[in-house]
Amino acid sequence: MSDSDQPPQFPAYSPPPYGPPGGYPPPPGFYGPRTNPLAVISFIASLVGVVGLIPIAAPIAGVILGHLSLSQIQRTGEGGRGLALAGVIIGYAAIALGIIGIFLLLFAFAVWIPWAALESPGPPPNYATP
Repeated sequence: MSDSDQPPQFPAYSPPPYGPPGGYPPPPGFYGPRTNPLAVISFIASLVGVVGLIPIAAPIAGVILGHLSLSQIQRTGEGGRGLALAGVIIGYAAIALGIIGIFLLLFAFAVWIPWAALESPGPPPNYATP
C-alpha cells in the first residue's frame, strides 16, 4: 500500500466542546458618568417638535429642559452635555421654523382671501323663482 491509500491520521484527543473561558466584567466606574435624564428628555422633546407632532410646545419644553440639564451637568459632572446642547439647538431651530411657518400661513391667508373675494363671480343665479 502507498501513502495515498492510507486514511488520514488524526490526533488521539478531541477539542473541548466549549469555547475559551470568558473574561472578567469591567471594574465599577468603567462605563463613565451617568447621563443626565433631563438632557435625554430635552433632546426627545426637541425632535418631537421638529417632526411636527407637537409643533410649538415641545420645542419650548426642549429648550427649557436643555438649559436646566446643562446647569445640572455643570454642577454635578454628569454626562449628556452633547444631548443637552443638541436639545437646545434643535429646540431653538424648531421654534424659529414654527414662527416662520405661522407667518407664512398668515401671509398666505392675507393674500389669498382678498384675491379670492375679488375673483369670485358673485352669488349663484336663483333659478327657482320667475
